[in-house]
Amino acid sequence: MLAGCGYSNIALIPTDINTVAVGIFQNDTFYRGLEFELTRALVQEIERRTHLKVVERERADTLLTGTITEVYERVLVEDQADQPTEKQITIVINFRWEDLRSGEVIVSRNNFRQTAEYIIPAGETLITARSEAFADVAERIVEQMEGGW
Repeated sequence: MLAGCGYSNIALIPTDINTVAVGIFQNDTFYRGLEFELTRALVQEIERRTHLKVVERERADTLLTGTITEVYERVLVEDQADQPTEKQITIVINFRWEDLRSGEVIVSRNNFRQTAEYIIPAGETLITARSEAFADVAERIVEQMEGGW
């Protein structure tokens, strides 16, 4: 009945993979603490969307690691006094998901980008935009994990 609409009741990640360790991502930027924010978003998204249990590396079937390589902001809109009213943040990461049992790399992506915009007069800040971007990139990484098969 649901054929053709993109829905499936089949697990997208093989059922022989039950656990994943999520390493704290390396942070090659000048923004401190981003690695913890991204790791937290990834753990939440993995637990929300997959059957995988997040565990410490010693007990894990697989390992997800990566590096935040760039974070940059740009002004999208300025007011008449040349003050920014809308900005965009872009986060660039490399990540790798590997099977610790076989040593096989399941998914590996470089220069994986996510952007978020924020409107300063609406009370939005760089911090709220970063949180949004990390939640979005975590969702996209999990999609890559599911689609790596």
